Amino acid sequence: MQTPESVLIITDTANFLETAHNTGNAHFINALNNADKSNNFQVILEVRDEKLSSALKASTNMPELYTLYDVKESTGDNLNSIVTTVAKELSAYHKIEVDKDAIDEAIHLTCKYRDSLDLGWAQPQRAISLLDRALASYRQLTHKQHPKIAELMGKIEKITSETEQHDLRQQLEQWQQNWQNLKSEISKTYQYQRDAETLRFKLQDEITQLQEEEDNNKNSESVTIKTFAQLTAGGFDSLAVSKLKEKIRQIDAEIVQNNEQHQKLVMLANKDLRLNRQEVIAEFSKVSGISANKLDENEVENMINLEANLLSRIFGQDNIVKHVANSVKVAKVDTLEESGPAMSYLFLGPSGVGRTEMAKALAEYVYGDEKSLVRFDMSEYIKTCCCKINWCTSRI
Repeated sequence: MQTPESVLIITDTANFLETAHNTGNAHFINALNNADKSNNFQVILEVRDEKLSSALKASTNMPELYTLYDVKESTGDNLNSIVTTVAKELSAYHKIEVDKDAIDEAIHLTCKYRDSLDLGWAQPQRAISLLDRALASYRQLTHKQHPKIAELMGKIEKITSETEQHDLRQQLEQWQQNWQNLKSEISKTYQYQRDAETLRFKLQDEITQLQEEEDNNKNSESVTIKTFAQLTAGGFDSLAVSKLKEKIRQIDAEIVQNNEQHQKLVMLANKDLRLNRQEVIAEFSKVSGISANKLDENEVENMINLEANLLSRIFGQDNIVKHVANSVKVAKVDTLEESGPAMSYLFLGPSGVGRTEMAKALAEYVYGDEKSLVRFDMSEYIKTCCCKINWCTSRI
């Protein structure tokens, strides 16, 4: 029921308007605006910054009818609170506990590396998506081999004492046997669930087919004389349909019972599993292509060694390197400015002095990878008739 208090929310407005226009439903946009203008209900349109102009061009009335609100990304304690709350829901869904340091690492990585990487364009969605993917990957990995088994195997390799190795091997064999038995039970309950659901759908189709046949028979025998049993059977199922429905009720009860057993086994398999920061780093490494060792480096040590690292790649520009390294450290400490680039540099000079190499080195030592560098060749925008010297800048 539409009332002035009703709210229509369109999440991806730009894509929605473009689809409506391309499918010949451009009139829907005008109808939406008219409904909003007449206060039949309220409308909220969500659109990303880069798509705002195209959304406003869909109708000349759009800027007048809608009030623009700039919804900023969550930061600080608010971001941490949102991600922590959603992490509890993800933990309940995947049935795996999530450590606090895993949440902090997910926020840190998705704030530091701003490319989409199929994680989303803004917080908190980016951190939540990373946690969800990390939980899914961790669950699949640990169900192949339990972390306790890997831990015992690692201890056996390090220990030289034959007595201790013998004890650990016995523990390892027992763990492997128990783990295989548990996985086998989980697989059986899962397969039983699938088979039972398939059988239920098959029986439901048989009921539908029988009911259609009975309806056809009723139409063809409408003029025949009916027995007392037929006359008193109105509104009741036939014997065949009743038997099939009884089977379905039995299968439903078995499905519920089997599902409870399956969930108990899964909980037993996951009871010792906890998602930590190393698993989050490993998942982000797969998504971004940046090595896990690079992601796990101490950022404070990187800043301390930044000048030395830059000097190992940039030669003959010691004074410039010193100023750049100091400004990077200041920018890392100064977090008061929420918008705009963290650092801006303009490197001038002839070819070969190290402008591009400096930008690449900054990308590697500050952001972990040279791939963080996006290069724009500014010579493409110079009119040759006005300027004889071609030069380019590289920026992160």
